[in-house]
Amino acid sequence: MKKTRLNLLSGPSSGESVPPRPFGSSPLLAVFIVILLGFEMAFLVTFYRNLTHQMEAAKKYQADLNQNIGAFQREIVKLKTQQESKIEEASLLGQRLKYDNQKLINILEVFSDRLPSKAWISHLSQQQNRFIIQGFALNNQIISDFMIGLQRSNHFAAVRLIKAEQMLQKKRYLKKFAIACLVDKI
Repeated sequence: MKKTRLNLLSGPSSGESVPPRPFGSSPLLAVFIVILLGFEMAFLVTFYRNLTHQMEAAKKYQADLNQNIGAFQREIVKLKTQQESKIEEASLLGQRLKYDNQKLINILEVFSDRLPSKAWISHLSQQQNRFIIQGFALNNQIISDFMIGLQRSNHFAAVRLIKAEQMLQKKRYLKKFAIACLVDKI
């Protein structure tokens, strides 16, 4: 077996020599270099414009963010102020409710004290300082006594009978009544 050697890097083998090519400028090479430089310049100009555009967009985005941060800070201050205001309002409301509840308890005590034993309150409503009392009594005299008791209590003014009608309830006649009165002082 015979070994063959190949030398791909050198010139022809068998003693032929290839003359080296002289290095010279060729017009094609010059055109290629000019085109390559033109592409590089166009790339640099495009890159610079893109970079400038991105910087402008980043500055605008930063300005928008700063504006939003300022708006959020103002909103936070506003909410804190409102929260403090609402706490004060809640405190005042709590005090007012405490006072109003005590006043309502006093009014209910007056109703209870003046209500005759043969009368029952079925419904009580309030509109500002006006109360409407609805209930039942055995007769008109008991309704009248209740109204006189409210008037004499010095807590109510303008005690008026709105209606009184007779009704049959479980084989018994009752008087259904409605009285309106104004709270004078409690």
